[in-house]
Amino acid sequence: MDAAASKRRTSDLGVASNTLIMAFTARLALRMGRVDASGRVKLVLPVSDRRSSDRRGNALRSITVMVDPDACRNDPRALQRDMKAALASLIRHGDDLSPVLPLIPYVPLWLARHLERAALGADLPVGCSLAGELPLDVHRPCGEASLLQIAPLERYTAAELERLGGLLFILCHRVGERLFATVSGYAKDRVTTRAELAPIVRDALADMGLCGALS
Repeated sequence: MDAAASKRRTSDLGVASNTLIMAFTARLALRMGRVDASGRVKLVLPVSDRRSSDRRGNALRSITVMVDPDACRNDPRALQRDMKAALASLIRHGDDLSPVLPLIPYVPLWLARHLERAALGADLPVGCSLAGELPLDVHRPCGEASLLQIAPLERYTAAELERLGGLLFILCHRVGERLFATVSGYAKDRVTTRAELAPIVRDALADMGLCGALS
């Protein structure tokens, strides 16, 4: 996506860029059917806890925000307020999960899958990671790259995805004048291929007044 166009859209809506991406994620979750009984989306966001000279693995905490995907389409300001409140609560009270995250690389895959479900919850959670602006050098590993995609290294079997209740995870970052979003999504019998996911992503972007090139 064009970063300048996205910034103009956030200005029109009166919110920060992260809020706009979260609202897009909520609309995408709605279109994939990942909502609770009340129609809300459970957004789970990692929060960096890394400090200067910090060499911990997985130096992360997390917040959870319940989002009304219909309300945030035209006015995501309530979503922004809820996110700020969740961050303030994290600062004051901490969380229960972050102390065990450094252990993840050392546990068997089957246990990691159980921990993943425990971390996100069993009620159709949606992961949204907002990496922010990356240095331009990241875009030049051996010349100027035309596309920079950051994706999870994990690979799931269909059985694992069904046991998790499907999957939706969005990773967003900016490099220079472009904003990139990597979408990993699976919903049994509904969205199981890239071809099925692409039009849903395009429609969710349009919901928030955004457009981009899909690849």
